[in-house]
Amino acid sequence: QTLPLRQKVLSPERELQDLRVPGDESALHFGVKHDEALVAVVSFFEEPIERHEKALRFRKFAVDPDFQRKGIGTELLNHAIDQVSHHQTRESRFTALWCDAREEAMSFYERLGFEAFGDIFFKSGIPYLKAIRIL
Repeated sequence: QTLPLRQKVLSPERELQDLRVPGDESALHFGVKHDEALVAVVSFFEEPIERHEKALRFRKFAVDPDFQRKGIGTELLNHAIDQVSHHQTRESRFTALWCDAREEAMSFYERLGFEAFGDIFFKSGIPYLKAIRIL
């Protein structure tokens, strides 16, 4: 269900089948529906990062353009973070959440408790930073 929204928001030039990410089958997917249509999605993948062997990376965070700037993405991400940080078992105790954040969106992530770290890097000519939130 996430693929059409990923395509529409993140990669309209790519074919639908090319938008799968390794690990999609076992990832935690969170979404928001409006009138039965998926309008926001974010996916969490277990992936370690510096000094955090048990970390979750979120990727493919997308909000339909008609629903952007209305707080839906913030609510979705806050809900997903709450779910993964407060409903852990001893065996799956994650110590951090992280993502690759567009440099221009870093203030959004900072409001959610993330901090930038590392050097700026580029994806398709767009500057990114790593953003991390310790749990």
